[in-house]
Amino acid sequence: MDHKLPELVPEHELIRERHSTLVSTGCTEEFCAVGQVNITNERRVGENRAVDVVEQEAEEFLRELHNEKFFHSEVDFQERLKTVRLEIRNSSVEGVICETQGNGVVGGTWTQTPQELEFGIRRAWRNARKCIMRSHCEDLKLCDLRSVKRSNVMAVELVKGLTEAYNGGKIIPTVFVFPPRATNKRGPMIWNDQLLSFAGYEAEDGTIIGDPKNVQLTKDIVELGWKPPKLRSRWDVLPVVVMAEDDGPAFIELPANLRKLVKIQHPRYEAAFEKLDLNWVAFPALSRLGFDIGGVQYTATPFIGWFMDTEIGIRDLANPLRYNILPELIMALNFNDKTAEHPSFKNLAAYELLAMLSRAQIELNYAIYHSFLREGITMSDSLSASKNWIQYDDEFEKQNGYRLPSDLYSLAPPQGSIIPVWHREDAPNYQPKPLICWHAQDPIDVWRVEKSEWTPVGTIQPTSAQSPTESLCLDLKDREKPVSTLSRVVEETGPSISDVKAHPSDDAPSLELSSPSVSKSLDEAKSREKPETPMDEPLPPNRMRSYSLTSGWGPLMDPAETPEPAPSTGADNPSNLANTVRAATSAHISALTLRRTRAQSFFPGSMVAVDKTLAASEYFTKFSQQYDPFTVVKDVWPVVCIPTILMLALCLKLI
Repeated sequence: MDHKLPELVPEHELIRERHSTLVSTGCTEEFCAVGQVNITNERRVGENRAVDVVEQEAEEFLRELHNEKFFHSEVDFQERLKTVRLEIRNSSVEGVICETQGNGVVGGTWTQTPQELEFGIRRAWRNARKCIMRSHCEDLKLCDLRSVKRSNVMAVELVKGLTEAYNGGKIIPTVFVFPPRATNKRGPMIWNDQLLSFAGYEAEDGTIIGDPKNVQLTKDIVELGWKPPKLRSRWDVLPVVVMAEDDGPAFIELPANLRKLVKIQHPRYEAAFEKLDLNWVAFPALSRLGFDIGGVQYTATPFIGWFMDTEIGIRDLANPLRYNILPELIMALNFNDKTAEHPSFKNLAAYELLAMLSRAQIELNYAIYHSFLREGITMSDSLSASKNWIQYDDEFEKQNGYRLPSDLYSLAPPQGSIIPVWHREDAPNYQPKPLICWHAQDPIDVWRVEKSEWTPVGTIQPTSAQSPTESLCLDLKDREKPVSTLSRVVEETGPSISDVKAHPSDDAPSLELSSPSVSKSLDEAKSREKPETPMDEPLPPNRMRSYSLTSGWGPLMDPAETPEPAPSTGADNPSNLANTVRAATSAHISALTLRRTRAQSFFPGSMVAVDKTLAASEYFTKFSQQYDPFTVVKDVWPVVCIPTILMLALCLKLI
């Protein structure tokens, strides 16, 4: 008896059935975009979309969650969908819609739960058609930083999260998600395309020391205020520049444990590689990509993972437009007499040159994997990564009837046909959502425009003497946003990142260091850039500035929000008496700061006395943190206290 075989549904029809919305891969009827890094017509974050588009994408994302048994019942799903639609409509505003370039109702955003967001970032990684490491997508960890609203806090929290994700070399793939973009705004952004990248210094004659890719970025960060090392090298790690929404940029130099370089060594060519002095950073952390999840655009989502051997050896070190290390490596390895006969390679036959370049490339990749393995840092080799991806994709096809999106030009490593993924020519190349994509704007260009528009437009409006701080009311429609500098705070001799606490402010960042071992590093950092006392600068209402002996006047603060000093917990810390003294002195400094704020507009001449008083009190606080409390109280307190009380009395009398 004949049995009729079931009719097979074409793969592309199954894909369309499962993904009602597919975004462009960049290809058109006339042109193919395969192989292009930046595709002009692909979907990006940072663009206004119509409210109906946002609602549709949100519903599709929730339905995908429902299909994965995320909701207990259809009732729960419908209730969640209703809530999300309402939130989107309530946050929708008038604006220019990117797709049509016309005015309309721009869709708002909605708040995803941590569980929904984690599902979204994992699914977006699975849909990343150019990434061969997607078989690990279910292990991706979410670091939820959506509550961070200021650039300085953004920088510190990012470094703390990186330390945990790096995990001493046993890397945990992690996405750090900062707040989503608000309608008609740019969203938070990061200047670096990699959190760990090398500076590129261009000399007057056009020669470059370091990474040619980062020459312009290095200039831009120097313009912000970063001071490169006096002895510049090819391996100077750039600081990370972050920029929260509605805030200026802040840059921070990564601590030593994250800046640690892996020295590239070869077990068979030790002398040659020692002579070349090759290094690389320990992990990749893409930081200019965003996540588009259910109509919500996350514009700052740095992503830490681990390297594949060829990423460093071929894309970075061997790339003629980057470090171009292969000619030097051939000379150092001295494969045969051909290199001695033709040291410039100009007279070599093409097949001889190709053979030498290929051998040098193979040995370089081997040395890189060997070096990371020796240091105990997670890394993948091309062959294993390819096999893992094929197995993962085949299992997915068995369960769903179609394969995951694949851009074979990007997936296939440079070894060619010896890598299995090379032979999957018929893999479908499509782009579902959620997705990982580029930002629509360049963050540095955005900052230049914003900086030119942020200028003071108000004047001081005096009020009654009963509320002196209100007399400093400054009507700032667009107050100038200064660059926040957190550089050189966390050094080799400094505390762990958990010891660094950020205090949000309306100006520059203020870091509290809970370890006295950083005093030397902090003094060195502050000596390079010491802010002047803002004698004539008007202050917004209900704001004051804190004072530091090492840095002068600090950020704007609300007196009611002045942080209380945290109790010491170290084994060799002072006793409770010293804690009490420090707390009292801290309160004394806060009171003096408030007095200075009130007195500034009435008695400018008395500010010198107050400044000296604050400096003395700050000195006592710093001194008391490092010495025996009884000795401090007995020998030092009278010396500092007497002039402090006298100056305070003078200020009170004047006010």
